Amino acid sequence: MTSRSSLLRGHSLVVASAVGFGVMPYFALDAYAAGLTPTALLAYRFGIAAVLIWGFLAVTGRLELPSRRLLVAGTVLGLSYAAMSEMFFNSVRFLPPALTGLLLYAYPALVALTTGVLARRAPSRRVLMALALSVAGILLTVAPGQLNLGPQAALGFAFGLAAPVIYTGYIVFSGYHAADLPAWPLTGVVTLVAAVALSIMGVSTGGLQVPPPVDAWRPVLLVAVVSTVLAISAFLAGVGLIGPTRASIISTVEPVANLLVGVLFYGYLLSAGQVVGTGLVLGGAALAMLAGRVPGAHDPHVPGAEAA
Repeated sequence: MTSRSSLLRGHSLVVASAVGFGVMPYFALDAYAAGLTPTALLAYRFGIAAVLIWGFLAVTGRLELPSRRLLVAGTVLGLSYAAMSEMFFNSVRFLPPALTGLLLYAYPALVALTTGVLARRAPSRRVLMALALSVAGILLTVAPGQLNLGPQAALGFAFGLAAPVIYTGYIVFSGYHAADLPAWPLTGVVTLVAAVALSIMGVSTGGLQVPPPVDAWRPVLLVAVVSTVLAISAFLAGVGLIGPTRASIISTVEPVANLLVGVLFYGYLLSAGQVVGTGLVLGGAALAMLAGRVPGAHDPHVPGAEAA
């Protein structure tokens, strides 16, 4: 039986993880202001994270040659996670980070719907309600008059809506093909593959700055260490204490943390419609996770970010 202190520690770790992921878009804004491109930021993020994760495995005596199955699954997940992150981080260029984070949280309802379709069973009322809440919340948040956005907002929405769609595929694939693989080695392969893929993309498009601008090092390290390695570590530790389902539901505080940081430190103002819309999206996310075994944003067998 789990003790009260273990539960409290587990909840605290998952909340800390969610906050770490939630503040990541603001670190990204600082990196962009320093002259770094989204692709370069992500390449450095995953490159540094991969070095730290593999170093951790070596120091703790858990460094082993990955199996072929782990390498294949990690490669597929790494490429898809790189694509999702590219969409998410590009969306932050054109939309407020809080809105981008909210759009990403349409994924639990999409995952619940997709897994139901793949299992050839009709969506339950709870899944349909979760999907309806998520869609209604997003529409209410972005309704005309709610946001004062620039002319490139449509591009931001395109990137922002592509992210949860790709992330849904990532999670569903992980659930079918990687659920029994060791979490840390899999995360190491995912981050390494993502770093290589994004580096190649950056070189081919001219978007990879080597070395990064001096002023960009601080946000780069914050994204890689605080919002990736430490956030993942805290979540994995929390899952070990309270279980993946409860941890997944608690992790929905991530967009709330994102929103609060924007309001308190970046001067974003919320309308009543946005507050209600945010609540609907979070309600839909929690309901979708309760509808079945839906991996959370940072399930130990769904390595990564956010979102991000």
